[in-house]
Amino acid sequence: MFKMDEYRTSREKYIEKNREGIGMLMDVQELKELAGVDICTVAKESLVDIRDVKIDVSKSREDRISDYIRQVKNPYCFQCNGIIVKMNFCQSEGTLEDKLAGYFLSV
Repeated sequence: MFKMDEYRTSREKYIEKNREGIGMLMDVQELKELAGVDICTVAKESLVDIRDVKIDVSKSREDRISDYIRQVKNPYCFQCNGIIVKMNFCQSEGTLEDKLAGYFLSV
């Protein structure tokens, strides 16, 4: 599982690689705008259904990320079986496993 610093570093490398490579899919400003989409006002038909996204696991990590973003169009907001899903990323250091373990130990 990625720690947040590893995620940020990977994302920055990905953005830099694409800026220098074939062409960047999205710049930082566009990513911020996509992250700010309001699920109450977004047109449902404008969102990609995540079930239609196909990832070729034989490709490199960077190519898989590029393919995912190209297919989903907005990595922060999409639909799944007709339900709008909005992704957010926490700035904390803990992993998902850490957070889930902490939650289940508290109940």
